Amino acid sequence: MAITAGIVRITLKGTFLNQKWQSVQMFAPVGAAWLTADALGGATAWWNHVKAAWRAIVPANASFTFDSVLFEEIGAGLGFGEYAIPIGEQLGTRSGTTGDFLPTFVAAGVKLTVGSRTTRPGQKRFPGGMEQDSTGSVWSAGYVTIIDALADFYDTSLTMGAPVATGNLVPQVVRLAGDGVTVVASQPVVGHVTNPNVTSQVSRKIGHGA
Repeated sequence: MAITAGIVRITLKGTFLNQKWQSVQMFAPVGAAWLTADALGGATAWWNHVKAAWRAIVPANASFTFDSVLFEEIGAGLGFGEYAIPIGEQLGTRSGTTGDFLPTFVAAGVKLTVGSRTTRPGQKRFPGGMEQDSTGSVWSAGYVTIIDALADFYDTSLTMGAPVATGNLVPQVVRLAGDGVTVVASQPVVGHVTNPNVTSQVSRKIGHGA
């Protein structure tokens, strides 16, 4: 089934200290490859493209896992598919870490910049920081470097490999209507700014959502 929507939503899902977490981003699918692709293939291709950067932010610790990727068409098509991340790719790959994870609601904040006031800037909150990564609520330079490397995949057009080879995904900031499926406005992300200070994600506190 072809991917025909102008916007797709990709959600990375995982488990962190026994709590479910997720990271969501909108993209515009561009290129003829999407006409012969499906949502499961889109989820698979996206994970294959970004997994090295995502896995690099956390150590190989069973307390933090990458579980699945959900790919959804927004608007036309309304197709969706979920890719179960293989067991061998569910843990991080970061080396040289010591100590424990910071609390689940602690995050690295990244602002996704846009070119006009058509939409607000986007925001990302990346979990998985360690005690060694901050001093006095300021992230270490080394940790900012790996977060920046991950954030690069959210402000640049991505050219997919198999199973959607040559298809592009262009990161977008999107404003939806109240029905949650009608796109009111969207524009591409043109850059990002990483917050050097420790921030938080209130919904990750126990009892405040998934």
